[in-house]
Amino acid sequence: MVWYDWILIAPIVLGVVMGYRMGLIKNVLYIVLVAITMIIGGLLSQMIVDAIGLELESDGLVTVIGYGILLIAGFLAVQLFSGVVQMIISKLTFGIGEKVNAVGGLGSGLILGFLITTIIVNITARWTYTPDEEEDGRLEISEEAISKMFENSIKDTSREAADKILKESLMVGVVIDVKNLLGGQFLGIIPGEFSDTLDIADERRSSD
Repeated sequence: MVWYDWILIAPIVLGVVMGYRMGLIKNVLYIVLVAITMIIGGLLSQMIVDAIGLELESDGLVTVIGYGILLIAGFLAVQLFSGVVQMIISKLTFGIGEKVNAVGGLGSGLILGFLITTIIVNITARWTYTPDEEEDGRLEISEEAISKMFENSIKDTSREAADKILKESLMVGVVIDVKNLLGGQFLGIIPGEFSDTLDIADERRSSD
């Protein structure tokens, strides 16, 4: 394990702990929020960055900032509306929902924590690997394309360091294994370019 693994484990642990405290209803709202953000984040990132007037050359950085803005806005929305939803459900279930809400928060918190961990890995991989696109729009994952990418950014040692971390991290391997188990794009939650960069990370890990 490397230090990056502890960063990836933290959301899962916090998700379980906070999940019990927040309850099932609020956690489900957060899960829906994170899933929607993962799906549309890559599509809307450039639009969001353009709207706030930022000029960035790196596609990876554009995506990271767009993701961050969407998540912040979404979390604020959940904070505003979760109380109302929880109150309505509690009245409809005559209070029984309170117990189910607390216990269900544990499982939903685990799922939420893992989704956040997946987002962190996605963002790291998307920022690290920015090769050219193939004709079908997918990111090229050949060894030649990756080597060319690093040659073109030889001064950007931070990307090379991130590549090393992604190759050595235990939790990155777990995220990739879950992605492959559930389907190439994580049941549609992981957008194409993010799935491509995780494929690149998988290829880099396998080549060592």
